[in-house]
Amino acid sequence: TPILQLIPHMSSLTALKLRLSANVESENDRGIHTKLSKWVGMLKPSQLNQLQHLWLRFNNCDVDNDEISEWLKQMPHLQSLLTDKLPPSESTLCIPPLTELCQIYIRLHMGNTMRMYLPVLPALRRLHLYDPENTSAWFPNLSGMTALESLTCHQTQSGLMEMSHFLPPQLEKIDFRQLRSHESN
Repeated sequence: TPILQLIPHMSSLTALKLRLSANVESENDRGIHTKLSKWVGMLKPSQLNQLQHLWLRFNNCDVDNDEISEWLKQMPHLQSLLTDKLPPSESTLCIPPLTELCQIYIRLHMGNTMRMYLPVLPALRRLHLYDPENTSAWFPNLSGMTALESLTCHQTQSGLMEMSHFLPPQLEKIDFRQLRSHESN
């Protein structure tokens, strides 16, 4: 598309909002890649370095968490990450230790579950997680998030109870929403 061809010429780009739809994969010299790589791959290393805000929405579009994690590693100055309708993935979504990351919003596609890992993110002020599962490995890192002011989390009762042991004292706003447990009684 013409817009895709313009991306490498946007030398002042600091924010990128992508609404990716339909499973369209194309072949390149490295093999098959997804629409996410097709679009983000158009950015030059200098553009990835200066990117501060990334918003990704997936509509019936496959992407692997490893792919997202690899792209995030190339965005050292990222300040906000928003994902909407994140599709299911067999791999863990690993957020790299981005020192300027202030806001994370992760929302899964309806009915999906995922694994994720958050390192200690000292600049993180707002964390919004909708429907995370199997994520307790990173809960102890919450106590090291010394700038965290707001936490919104949709989680099972057992997940919320486990998370509560690691909440940092400076939190100003907590919004816990209990989900039904997928562990049958």
